[in-house]
Amino acid sequence: MPTMIASREIHYAGRTIMPGERFEAHEPHVRILAAIKKASPAPPESEPVPEPEPEPAPRPVRGRRAALPPDPEPVPESPALGSPADPFLPPNRYARRDLRPADDVGEG
Repeated sequence: MPTMIASREIHYAGRTIMPGERFEAHEPHVRILAAIKKASPAPPESEPVPEPEPEPAPRPVRGRRAALPPDPEPVPESPALGSPADPFLPPNRYARRDLRPADDVGEG
């Protein structure tokens, strides 16, 4: 049976239901109560969110792989020398494609 919320005082199923109170109605009565604006269908109740399952423990390594050393930690990449991200060069040091410094642009 669907759950409804009373919008006005209703005498239903032998009892008095006050406005805002939840009650269960028989299927044929749901449409009638909604049409005469005495009650409206209740929104579905939110189900509790299940907790995520913990990750399983890693399986033990067997065979040849057990004799190998563990994988090394990845080394972060450093910028190449002369690249714009190189911390040793000031930004925009070279203004020309032939890589001559910007201060001798006018020379020849």
